[in-house]
Amino acid sequence: MIRALRLVWSLMRIPHVTVSLFLVPTALSLVFVFVQLVVTGVVVRTAEVKPRAFGDRLKEQPRQDVRTLRGILYGSKEPRQKLIICRWHPDPSSSTGESPPSPECSPDRLDVAIQSDAPESLDVEMYRSWFDGEADRLHVCRTCDPDVVISFGPDGKPKTEARSIFGLGVLVLAVTKRDSMRIEHRAEYLQVIGDFQDTIGSMFMFIPEASGFVELSASNALIPFTANVVLVVMIAVWLALRAHRKVLEYFSQNGVLLPLVAATGKRPFYLAVWMLTGARVSCFLMGSLPMLYFGLQSISGKGVFESFRPDAGMLLVWAVALITTLGFLTAIASISDLKHRDSMFALLYRYLPFAVAILGASLWAGSFILASDSSTSFRLAVASTPILGLMPLLIAPILKLPAWVLALHGGASLVALLALLRANTTWFAAHLEEV
Repeated sequence: MIRALRLVWSLMRIPHVTVSLFLVPTALSLVFVFVQLVVTGVVVRTAEVKPRAFGDRLKEQPRQDVRTLRGILYGSKEPRQKLIICRWHPDPSSSTGESPPSPECSPDRLDVAIQSDAPESLDVEMYRSWFDGEADRLHVCRTCDPDVVISFGPDGKPKTEARSIFGLGVLVLAVTKRDSMRIEHRAEYLQVIGDFQDTIGSMFMFIPEASGFVELSASNALIPFTANVVLVVMIAVWLALRAHRKVLEYFSQNGVLLPLVAATGKRPFYLAVWMLTGARVSCFLMGSLPMLYFGLQSISGKGVFESFRPDAGMLLVWAVALITTLGFLTAIASISDLKHRDSMFALLYRYLPFAVAILGASLWAGSFILASDSSTSFRLAVASTPILGLMPLLIAPILKLPAWVLALHGGASLVALLALLRANTTWFAAHLEEV
């Protein structure tokens, strides 16, 4: 350890190494963080503004064909029959205290429900215009709950809950149905979307393994927080990988690698390489974290971090799991630097982890089609597996995944990371001439 620290200090005092390894890449990375914060702020501000407010400045919007989505949901691409309005009535014999008015109003998963304390008098003509031809029945009730439920808060503002991916599909059909009409300009199309947002209010989606409904709106501060933290960690990982490669290339190309390792020892030298890597990442984080803190406050408000208090434990576990998992990916990629003379192994270690991550993301996302306990268990198993569950890990704060899943993922990644670093050090010590 002492030898490694002395070597690190000696290398950091070389001007060329300091500039190329620390100053230039750190400065460029900080510029990238600043740009991503600006872009995030613009996106959030734009999403919060009603589309009709700036729609007249936009050019034409091409029509979108949603027949395929209708075919997936209903088995037919043609518009549905005329929407049936079902106003439920009190029924003491029912377990819910109410029942549909007729057999044709028997609820189905792809129906839409408007929950109200006065279903008999609620005006639903506005909702009829949106869901006519895209859903079979519109239930006006107190407690019924198909896959799309619209309710009203104490302030009278609407809130829409999609209980499944299919319910979310019905909402997509409703907002895009106006494509069948003669909408020639994007300004008009965006005004339609604005009207739809006013009608359904804030939108939430139910995910069984989440601790609550997931808010799908710009007002959810966890969305910009998660996106920016993930990007910062990814930049740190990229800096770590580039530093590992750059140090080895620097000494190898200058012909001093073997003499330097002979003088300091193989293990202390390789440990010094990772210490330099850690120092480079630390310089970046010391500059980016304050920028991230004040940037998110500017985007989501000064009280944004106070709103995270209920999820503080989960966010802490998520941060540790994210760092260890991406660190594990970095260690795998570093093997391709050590074995660069063998192109097959170099390609395998560089790209196979990402192929596994893409496969896991596809399986995880595809499992939402199966609404069952087994699919929920499958998603939890994928999310708790290193590399395979990278996608759900990246968006875990938004989904509010259980902390134990994140802890399992992070713990397994940490064990694999330590084992891989030990194996890398052993290989480096035994095959120095191949580096």
